[in-house]
Amino acid sequence: MTRFSLPLVTLLVALPAVAGSLAATSPPLSIHDPTGYALVWSEPGVERTIAREDLVFGRPAGRDLRLDLVAPAGLAPGELRPAVVFLSGLGDAGEKRPLRRWEIYRSWMRTLAARGYVAVMGESDREDVAGSLTALFEHLSAHGRELGIDTTRLGVYACSANVTAALPFLMSDAAAAPVRAAVIFYGAGEIATFRRDLPVLLAIAGRDTAALLERERQLAADAAAAGAPWTLVHAPELPHAFDLVDPSSESRAVIGQALAFWDGHLGRTAEPAPLDPERSAARQALADLYGQRFEAAHEYLNQIADGEARRDGQLWRNLAWARQAMGSSVGAMLALEQAVEAEPDDLDQRRGFAKLAGRLAGWTQVDDALSPVETSAELDAVDLGLLGLARLHLGRPEAAVAPLERAVAAGGEAGSHYNLACALARTDRVDEAFRALEGALAAGFADAAALASDPDLANLRGDPRFAPLAARLDAAPPSE
Repeated sequence: MTRFSLPLVTLLVALPAVAGSLAATSPPLSIHDPTGYALVWSEPGVERTIAREDLVFGRPAGRDLRLDLVAPAGLAPGELRPAVVFLSGLGDAGEKRPLRRWEIYRSWMRTLAARGYVAVMGESDREDVAGSLTALFEHLSAHGRELGIDTTRLGVYACSANVTAALPFLMSDAAAAPVRAAVIFYGAGEIATFRRDLPVLLAIAGRDTAALLERERQLAADAAAAGAPWTLVHAPELPHAFDLVDPSSESRAVIGQALAFWDGHLGRTAEPAPLDPERSAARQALADLYGQRFEAAHEYLNQIADGEARRDGQLWRNLAWARQAMGSSVGAMLALEQAVEAEPDDLDQRRGFAKLAGRLAGWTQVDDALSPVETSAELDAVDLGLLGLARLHLGRPEAAVAPLERAVAAGGEAGSHYNLACALARTDRVDEAFRALEGALAAGFADAAALASDPDLANLRGDPRFAPLAARLDAAPPSE
């Protein structure tokens, strides 16, 4: 039987960003799309804040990196204000919708500008995130006066997966010395040495995943042991991403603590009254998803998954997320199939559906999902390897060769080399099949039993080249 080294795929629900001007709130693409929601805290005057977009701040990895900036209304020439810098640690440079265009960040920035700060967010290059962050702070240091920033009073914010790169950067020598206060929401990073001159507020969402909670608690304990000036805020009933999905008083209290933390360390003392946040059933469903209350989210989403909702791919992706978390992989696949039908041009959801179908051996569904976009340059080695494997399972070895050759060329693992050998052998391209088997061994393939028994390789075993090649493998049991 054809074998394929496919890593265990966890269903990740893609979060498409919402593009648009910083100066005005764009409506969500879908009421189920979390990136269309604003911060659950807003202040008077946000509509009067002034945005500047796409300012180039560096080229650490050979491409222009850009930032967006929001300033208070009425800032006089030469007047300098403290600033809060939002850190992107995910490598979003070149993306169609970088993080700084997600509504949660745009509204955070407008809210801070309405409070009298300058708010800044730059993109980062995935090839050099630390270099991108360094370039951002160097740019602010060199050009702070023309941007209206008092560079001796800088605060920072990072949340979720951004913290993985941002927090180690802040604790390193590369971080700008004038950073006076850092706010970290629902995230953790590996730190070698804790700075004792940088106050940090760490907010932990108690309904987050067990793995993240363990890392955050260990991080807080290590900071305390190092004598670092960290403030721990533990909100036991809040979900991940509470500042965008949960308008409760507990959520707003944590945001208020973060604002007060910056105010105290950056020298701002005014305290305008916040405005009431938007509340909706769809937003509550997102809070349930991020808070690990999957049954509650599923009940709501399942009720509306008909009629017009069938055109809403984000609804179906969220429903798949809930079903997968509840242990129903088949149900998740059915939901993702609806997502592909609703938004057939969305490559990411085709990938998600195909990978989940592959785990469940739904090879026809894999072929149906990926064949229409087979020529896309955006398909990676895993996508292409999965498509080739699907065609082998469906008895189409000739059609399997091209995607498997592309998978190998794109850096595919040993399984792609091996599957290419199987496809070539079944189409009587013997010399090429042996070259592919050599590539499989070089890439780490070590399943001697599969090599000896796989019917796909039957026409190779009588060739004098086969026995020496098989002898190079350890007699290990087949890998799963």
